[in-house]
Amino acid sequence: MTDITTICNQRLKQMLFTVPPQRFNPISPYPQYTQAQLDMRRKAEVLSYSAAKSNTKTNNYTKAEKYKLFVSGANQSSSYPSTTKTTSSVQFIAGNIFFGTTDVSLTTFSQTVISATAKTCPDLDMIPTPTSSSNVPGPIQYLYRDLTIPLYNYATNERSYSQEPVSDTEMWSTIINQNQPCYNGTSTPIFSFGILNTIDKPSYQYTYTTPVALTYSATVTTSTSLPIDISNIALSVANANALVFYSGKQVQYVSPICSFENSSMIFDISFVPQQGTTSYSVSITNYMGGLSIQNLNLFTSPGFVYDIQLNCVVNIANNNSLTGKYTLSNEKYGVICNYRGDSSLIANNCTIRSSPITTLTSFSFAGL
Repeated sequence: MTDITTICNQRLKQMLFTVPPQRFNPISPYPQYTQAQLDMRRKAEVLSYSAAKSNTKTNNYTKAEKYKLFVSGANQSSSYPSTTKTTSSVQFIAGNIFFGTTDVSLTTFSQTVISATAKTCPDLDMIPTPTSSSNVPGPIQYLYRDLTIPLYNYATNERSYSQEPVSDTEMWSTIINQNQPCYNGTSTPIFSFGILNTIDKPSYQYTYTTPVALTYSATVTTSTSLPIDISNIALSVANANALVFYSGKQVQYVSPICSFENSSMIFDISFVPQQGTTSYSVSITNYMGGLSIQNLNLFTSPGFVYDIQLNCVVNIANNNSLTGKYTLSNEKYGVICNYRGDSSLIANNCTIRSSPITTLTSFSFAGL
C-alpha cells in the first residue's frame, strides 16, 4: 500500500516534468502610434455596433441615413471640372442639293461633350462624429474610426493565447544533471525520468548512455625549488553500480549493468615551484568516452518518476619514489557523468600519458 509520503514525493517529482503554457507576449504599438490614436480607435470600435432600432452608435449609419447622404450630396464636392473631350466627327453637305445647288462639298463639324469626373466618396468611418450622437456624457468630442491603426487593449469575449493543441507522442521525459561529479564511493543522482500519459506498455527495458570523464584534483605541498615530477599516476574505475530510486526508496527488483568505453587514464603531476610558494593546486579532467547503463527493466505507469544514481569505485596508484620531497593532500577523484565540457584535455600542472579522445558523444535514453 502506498503511503501519503510516497504520494507527496511523487507529486513533487511530477511537477519537474510539467510543461508551462506558452507565455502571451503582445507586440507593443508604441512608439509608432500615440496613445491618443489608440484610444480613438478603441472608442470608435466600441461605439460602432448596431443598435436594434435606430442609429445610436458613432459612424454606423442606418440604411435610410446612408441613402439621404447619397442623394443630398452632403459629403460630395459640388464643383465639377469643365473638361471638353472630342468624342466624334460628323460630316455635313454644305448647300442644298434639292434646290439645284451645285456646291456639294462636304464640311466637317466636331461633336464635343463636356466631361465631368466626380470625386471619390469619402470613407464613412473617417467622418468625424460627435460623441453626443452616441449618448456619451461629458464634453463633446469628435470620433472617427481609422482602420489603419491597430486595435490595442481591446477586450473580446474569447482570448486564447496558447497554440493549437499538439498531439504528444513522447512516452517519457528526462531531466539530466550535466557535468555531475561522482566521487569515489559516493552515490550521486545523474538523471531522472518521468512516465507520461502516452505510455503504451506496462513495463519497458531502458538503456541509458552518456559521455563521461575521469577527474582528479589535489594540493601539492613542497619546500624545495626542484621540479616536481610525480609520474605514472594511474586512475581507473574498478566498479560501477547504477541505483534506481522511486520516491526516495531504492527499487530492489532491477539489476542494471554498467559498462565504460574507457575506464582508466595515466597522467603525471609536473611543475616547477616558484620562489616563496609552497602550496600548489593540481587537477586534470580527461574525457573517456561513453558510459552505458543497461537492463533498466521498470514498470511504466503514467506519472511514475524514477531517479537514477551512480556509485563508482575508482582506484588510484602512485609508485613514485620522490615522496620525501612533497606531500599530497585534499585528493579528490572520480567520474563526471553527462559530461558537456570540451573533448580536449583540461589540466593544471598535469600532463596526460595517452592521447585524449576527440569525439564527444551525446546523451541518449531509449526503451524496448
